Amino acid sequence: MNNIYFCQFSNFVGNNVYLPYSVGSIISYISKNKDIVDNYKIHIIFLKENIKLNNPKFLFLSVYMWNFKYSMIFAKQVKKEFPNCKVVIGGHHVPYFDHNFFYEYPFIDVLVHGEGEKICEEILTSECFYNIHNLSINKLGKTIRTKKHYNNCDLNEIPSVYLSGVFDELLKLPYSFTASLETNRGCPYGCKYCDWGSNMTSQKKLRFFDKERVYKEIEWIGKNKIDFVFGTDSNFGIIKGDMDYINKIIEVKKEYGFPNKFRVCYAKNSDDLIFEMNKKLNEYNLSKGATLSFQSLNDESIKAVGRINMSLAKFKELIKKYDNEKIPTYTEIILGLPKETYDSFADGLCTLLDHGQHSSIVVYYCQVYPNNEMNSPEFRKKYNIETIKIPMFPTHTIIKDKRNIDEEEIVISTNTMNRNEWLDTCMFSWAIQTFHCLGLLQFTARILKEKNIINYKEFYEKLLNFAKNNPNSVVGMEYYKILNKYKKVQEGYGFEYINNPFGKLNWTFEEGSFLTFILQINEFYLEISAALVDITDDEILKSLINFNKFMLKVPFRTSKLPCNLIILDILKHFGYECNECNYFDIKQKDDYNSLADYATKVIWYGRKGGEFLHRFEEIKER
Repeated sequence: MNNIYFCQFSNFVGNNVYLPYSVGSIISYISKNKDIVDNYKIHIIFLKENIKLNNPKFLFLSVYMWNFKYSMIFAKQVKKEFPNCKVVIGGHHVPYFDHNFFYEYPFIDVLVHGEGEKICEEILTSECFYNIHNLSINKLGKTIRTKKHYNNCDLNEIPSVYLSGVFDELLKLPYSFTASLETNRGCPYGCKYCDWGSNMTSQKKLRFFDKERVYKEIEWIGKNKIDFVFGTDSNFGIIKGDMDYINKIIEVKKEYGFPNKFRVCYAKNSDDLIFEMNKKLNEYNLSKGATLSFQSLNDESIKAVGRINMSLAKFKELIKKYDNEKIPTYTEIILGLPKETYDSFADGLCTLLDHGQHSSIVVYYCQVYPNNEMNSPEFRKKYNIETIKIPMFPTHTIIKDKRNIDEEEIVISTNTMNRNEWLDTCMFSWAIQTFHCLGLLQFTARILKEKNIINYKEFYEKLLNFAKNNPNSVVGMEYYKILNKYKKVQEGYGFEYINNPFGKLNWTFEEGSFLTFILQINEFYLEISAALVDITDDEILKSLINFNKFMLKVPFRTSKLPCNLIILDILKHFGYECNECNYFDIKQKDDYNSLADYATKVIWYGRKGGEFLHRFEEIKER
């Protein structure tokens, strides 16, 4: 019997790893074919250690940016050891139009374009690949493209990867797992920075799995104690029926205690239905927060990339609803889109703050993928897009081997934002995320803005100028550390910040900076007082900074704040009614035993829930 291997390499986060859903779905489909089952022994590879192959007839690899480079290294080794093995790759990272691909990767025999279930069955049962649609074939280094004809199968013809037992043996391994949950395929939108609804993928039309099948899969997830579930739909909540899946997940959670978390990509324009979904998930501790995303607030950028945003009025209304229910929210923004400038991006971030988004703003660096329209020569030329490929250092993991790490391609310059302006924009973004969204100066900035003393943009630019002009200060040294890291990114180095007192994990730049400031918190706030000395009355500024420091969760510290009329006014402003007293304190419960434990629980696990700040209800009058 011939051996065939299906590979979908994944990265660990702690002890958790994704079940290889993509190749699992293909295996469940081809296993319906008796000829394949009778003639081939099927193997799954998804871990990067202890790989052993036995005379493979075929090697199938599912690739995307997080495993492409490693997969190519592995494929090259397999081809060298087993030259007669046919190496086939598929997935979103397979380029639709790249006639030099086989020149660069001569050890690859076939590329699969589009969905793989039917095509892989045809590859295993056909003598001539040239008659199979949607392939690129390596013929002595030249690319032979077969007929393009996307005749995707009825999704309900694909047996469930979970219910058919494909993963039964994998579950015996000593790991925690993340399962992918797919209720539909396709995306009706055409954002040019994304390859999901790209014209090249033929995935514009939504196609649905049978609801009862998805219910059974959710039941399987609970019974098998799957920790995390990632919904693979492009726009979860785009139809009202998606609420039924939320109800089923909650029902299963109540019965089995699993899953622990459920995360999805919600419909582009969040609405009341998605609010109700998040409300239910939050009630059962299944969600870390709700997404209210824009990607950009610059109208010209939105038009250039084909994005459709919700109105700011609707955004403000939803923020208030989520806040009232104590559900954390986060807003995603992309840095480096066409037509964006330093001012438009900085103004966009401050607009989010003006409309109530203080929980979390997540800034992504604009990526270019093989099959998004942004990668086309015409689009690149139109906006003079300059990109760099950098190592994709995963956050919140220990980087053990930098030699074979995968890569991402990010935008570092356009015709409206040159390389220096990109650096300035990154630094302003860093300031907003570090000082505001992670709480170091959030209360100070909010009061000063709402009292019409200084707006957010002026506040954070003033702070950045102080750092720039005081390189030996705590804030200044961190400023130049981060600036140099961004400069290294422009040279091809990845986003890496290891903060040794807090362990060996890799942090985002703003998280690493927050942890650095926490260790020097007294010096930090003294410098902030000096930076802001000329903007308001000394007593007001002193009280604001003391209050901000009081509300911050600093490891192994008891929070105590003297009471005065200014402090009472601040508390009242944030809705906390109290009487005049001697002082306020917070009995902090340090449920961590080291700085590394603090960083993991407060920043990694707790960032979206705002765990770096105390709750107002924790404050006690003394």
